[in-house]
Amino acid sequence: MALAIAGVIVVVGVAIVIARRSPSEPQTSSTPSAPPLVSIPPPPTPASSFTAAPGGPLPMSLAYVQPGQTRTVLNQIDLTTGRIRQLFQAPGGSGIFAPPTGDNVAYVMIQTASGKEVSPGSGVQGTQVIHVRNLRTGRDIEVGQGSGPVWSWDGTRLAAFRAAGANLTEVMAMTMEDPHLRPVTPPGTDWTIMGWAGDRLLVFGIPFRLYLVSMDGSLQQIPTPDATIRDPSPDGKWVFAVSHQGDAVFQPLGGRTPVVIDLGPWQLGASYWTGNDLVVVAAATGTQIDAPSTVLVLDPANGSVLQVPHTQGAVAAFPAPDGASFVLARGKYPPTWKLWTCRLSGRSTRAGDVRIGVAPVQLR
Repeated sequence: MALAIAGVIVVVGVAIVIARRSPSEPQTSSTPSAPPLVSIPPPPTPASSFTAAPGGPLPMSLAYVQPGQTRTVLNQIDLTTGRIRQLFQAPGGSGIFAPPTGDNVAYVMIQTASGKEVSPGSGVQGTQVIHVRNLRTGRDIEVGQGSGPVWSWDGTRLAAFRAAGANLTEVMAMTMEDPHLRPVTPPGTDWTIMGWAGDRLLVFGIPFRLYLVSMDGSLQQIPTPDATIRDPSPDGKWVFAVSHQGDAVFQPLGGRTPVVIDLGPWQLGASYWTGNDLVVVAAATGTQIDAPSTVLVLDPANGSVLQVPHTQGAVAAFPAPDGASFVLARGKYPPTWKLWTCRLSGRSTRAGDVRIGVAPVQLR
């Protein structure tokens, strides 16, 4: 999710900074040993660039989540007319969680001891439960206890956390063919869901390493880069991270030789994968309100980067699934973001306005 606070690009979401154990710090029976972190080599300098391929059709609409105190709204803006319509609303505090593709969304409610469900913002004590709603049919089902739902790229799988005792959580998962959340990890204190890597989950846990989790509950520890980890590619080929020097790092899932891309002066904001393994991200040279900003497209397959022309002033960039275009947001001061539809060539068309700081979730 990207938010603009006084025009500064910030990241709201999951990123894991690897904590390295001191050589003098002893291992204990409660902290199992772990393989060494994958060292990040310096990148080729300067990074190679790629030429944008001719684009296909521009996206027609953008769905985005707009939170509020009493309700959370999923809106859709028509990018050809600028008109906005409401797709769904959930009570305040429930959140609305949508995949990049598909018709389902998830939201969270509180179930009381009597079985009544109330808003998480009500202050009433109870158990968190997750609902899934199909926006096309209106069908709404409760899928089990949990919070923090995370969708797969295609909207066919869902993961979440569930409290499992004092200071313990377990990771739950399900498919839409069998929509009932079931545990896929043992209870632990430090599970973090990094995202879906194909049909498996990428999670971070004790002893501070990455694991692939299958739907049957099997865990596979995989090489973990010595970097700030962001998320896996939707097809499960890559893990995206940022090195301690600020370079982009793409670790092949299960491999040990990372692809490292020199980002020069650019610091990354919220990043988004495309369906063809590109990363699209708004970037700035600093956190100052007047810091220069742009849109970058990163290609791990070739270790290359494209600085999209004519995207100065960007505060967010949300790509179409095919990676050929994106929606660009500009606006450093409340109350609005101004939107453009853009091709990777930099050619853009004005597309309307939305409230500043909304969370884009789906382009069509």
